[in-house]
Amino acid sequence: MNDTSITLPPMTNDTDLPMASERTDSAKAMAFVANGTGVVMASKANVTYQEGELFTWHGTELIVLPMMMVLGIAGNLLVFYIYHFRWRSNTVTLFKRMLAVLDLCNLVLALPSLLYTVVNPGSDGFQINCIFMSFVALSTAIASGCLLVIIAADRFMKLCLLRKTGIGTILAKKLFAVSVIIACLLDIPTVWLFGMTTVVFKHYQVQVSYCFIKTESKNGVIFYVYIAMLSLVFMAVMAALFVLYAKVIIVLRRLAEKHDELKRRPSLAGGAETLKRQKQTEVMQKSAVVFIAITVVFFASYAPYFVTMIISMLDQSVEAAMSPGLKAIYDLAKLSPLANNVANPFIYSFTSEHFREEVKNIFTFKACEKGFFRRRAFSFSRSDRSKEISEISDSREQET
Repeated sequence: MNDTSITLPPMTNDTDLPMASERTDSAKAMAFVANGTGVVMASKANVTYQEGELFTWHGTELIVLPMMMVLGIAGNLLVFYIYHFRWRSNTVTLFKRMLAVLDLCNLVLALPSLLYTVVNPGSDGFQINCIFMSFVALSTAIASGCLLVIIAADRFMKLCLLRKTGIGTILAKKLFAVSVIIACLLDIPTVWLFGMTTVVFKHYQVQVSYCFIKTESKNGVIFYVYIAMLSLVFMAVMAALFVLYAKVIIVLRRLAEKHDELKRRPSLAGGAETLKRQKQTEVMQKSAVVFIAITVVFFASYAPYFVTMIISMLDQSVEAAMSPGLKAIYDLAKLSPLANNVANPFIYSFTSEHFREEVKNIFTFKACEKGFFRRRAFSFSRSDRSKEISEISDSREQET
């Protein structure tokens, strides 16, 4: 009888087989990924990270975004209404309406999309809302910078070159339209660059997803061209504003010294014509200071954002090591440009008594007495003749 040999399979070491817990974790991770819940598995270890609790990791956005939307939309609508219906239309009121329109575009279009991406990081609509938000926000920022240069050029022409008209309303509208078109064209690359970025907070065993430049896009040609283009535009705008307003400030200082001399020596003031020119100069000074303040707020509001953007692009591990409290401060810096969308109505309120009075008339319904949407040359809300003349003097301020 032949011997029958039985070949047994080689014994396998326990280390070659996955542990039961590892198999379970792997299966769970694959199930979560398949269901699209936003839980991912690390590449080097079978560790799963769930999306962080919404308010803990996105509390800043959930509080700041709705607040900025309400304040910004209400304030800029008031600005547009007052400078469109209550005061004479000219270059200054036109510039203020243009700034209000750009701010409203960002607040009405971009912020709801940003809020959607915060609340729904794993939804199908995340990508399209992220791209749309990025395009609108960056386009309005570039257009605002260009508009500030146009305003500075107008101030320079009137104060330094002593041109009475400066940039006319028709030319201002054309330049504004060109600025918006250029801004939109420059931001076309956002369609390919922006998307979901995920940061893993290993210490807390969670991940947080948000809208930013995608990791895989940071090494492409489009990314480097886009960043170089944005940097060039930013530096050009900053240089133009610095040069123009430096010259304007020099002239304003000379005028201030001259006015102080006239106050000390009234005999030099001369007749009514000299006093009239002095009043017009003071009005131009005031309007120039307002636009300088708007420019300073614009750059100051974007400074923290640029810092966070550089950190996010260069080293994500810095953000990954943050605690929820520190990340809340970091997110607040990311949202700092929203201050620029909200600040202008407050600047006008602090610098113009008549603007404050118009706001008061709106909320006390006095603006309805002679037609709420009826355009007029002046705002005759005061009764006596002396105050009426003061309103006319304020309307001349808008013409400068």
